[in-house]
Amino acid sequence: MWPPLILWTRFCCKGSLGLLARYLLRIPCDIVMMGGAWFQEVFGTPEAMATECLLARATEAVSCHLGVTAAPSWSHVALHKDCIPQYYLGHFQRVESMRSFIKKNGLPLSLIGSSYDGVSVNDVIFSGRTAVQEVLGSGV
Repeated sequence: MWPPLILWTRFCCKGSLGLLARYLLRIPCDIVMMGGAWFQEVFGTPEAMATECLLARATEAVSCHLGVTAAPSWSHVALHKDCIPQYYLGHFQRVESMRSFIKKNGLPLSLIGSSYDGVSVNDVIFSGRTAVQEVLGSGV
């Protein structure tokens, strides 16, 4: 497995939404995240990639998926290596095996967090909530 790579492209388009986001909310209009374990397969080696090429791919993705046709009025391309954790093959079976062992032996232990069920914030929150429901009951 190749090391995970991520490309973040932030850009703001002209127009009222762009101005609102940029000046009032202090956030860019669009943030594009591309890559992962297959970055090199799709884009080539990170060292050889021109930021202009990556920006063009991100702009194309925003146009295709969001229907934004205006060119970005501002952009910043950043390439981050090894920044997204990825589980090894068989990870979820191992976690299930650990949980079965804990339950079978009546251990007062819960496995929660990004190491077990998902790396995103939403996954961690869901994991914690599920653990609390198992301890206190489903009325939580």
